[in-house]
Amino acid sequence: MSSPRLGVGLVGAGEIARAGHLPAYGANQQTVELRGVFDVVSSKRETLAESAGVPAVEEIEHLLEDPAIDLVDIAVPPKAQPDIVVAALESGKHVLAQKPLAVDLQTAAELVALAEARGRVLAVNQQMRWAPAILEFQRFADGRSVEWASFDLVWPIERGEGLPRWLADAPRFVGLFNSIHFLDTSRWLFGEPREVRAWMGPADIPGIAGEAALYAIVGFDGLSVIIRDSRRLEGRHTASLRAATSDSLFFAHLGIWDAYPDPSPDSVVEAVAGSAPKLARTPASWVPDAFSRSLGEVVEAIGAGRQPVVSGQDNLKTLRLVDACYESAERHGRPVSFPGQL
Repeated sequence: MSSPRLGVGLVGAGEIARAGHLPAYGANQQTVELRGVFDVVSSKRETLAESAGVPAVEEIEHLLEDPAIDLVDIAVPPKAQPDIVVAALESGKHVLAQKPLAVDLQTAAELVALAEARGRVLAVNQQMRWAPAILEFQRFADGRSVEWASFDLVWPIERGEGLPRWLADAPRFVGLFNSIHFLDTSRWLFGEPREVRAWMGPADIPGIAGEAALYAIVGFDGLSVIIRDSRRLEGRHTASLRAATSDSLFFAHLGIWDAYPDPSPDSVVEAVAGSAPKLARTPASWVPDAFSRSLGEVVEAIGAGRQPVVSGQDNLKTLRLVDACYESAERHGRPVSFPGQL
């Protein structure tokens, strides 16, 4: 590192950079310092850079060549991300990429191999692992044997208007760009799955090319995780995590989908045999608090000379699970197994 604090260059100046990335730098100000912002849209980079009090960089090469920048934090559409990852790694920078690392597994694997060859950290910001509801669930599950868990999201969309074109035109929609959170977090909580069965809702939302929903049963040793992730008109809006042990229930409302990207805190209910149910509202929100914890873990790993828990290598396992969901759906829910290969 060029100074006691890790110098960060931000590539991408959209809404999530404002809502999630800038606050994450502030929360980690003892260990990181934002030193430049680049975006292909000059007005965006200048506005965000001014609000952060850092330079707006007119050419990405200038940011990558800056010796004061140690880590490149990328917040751009997925198809644009791999070329930036390559350029940053070849410039000797560490990289914090966004999910999905790439829209296809082969490209993602090539990025991971390049990072290993260059001796740089490549991390993927799968920040749901640090969402308040997930932290509360980990506390709840500690010392208990979880029998089943479920992620349930219904966020109806009538038409594709209002979505960015890169998302509306993508051949894969719900599974690759949203269910990936639930799949990755399931791995984080329960280890590597043994099999998955999945079904996809049809591509029937006007103006959206990809599937409208993903339904999956992910089998782990000793329990199953059920995922319903839908943009279809199938009931009222809901976003939750549920789980059960032999004598207790856990329910969390996931506030991130209340008004993304400025969400509400999560709400948690715990019911244990012999006790009255407990209701709590978390003091933190997924955005920006989970972003802050994710960044903090990556910075700590770089300082310690180790791989972060959200390393590119680990993320390949999540992408393989995403691919397995699409493969199972193509086979109308037949199981796809991966003993030992995840």
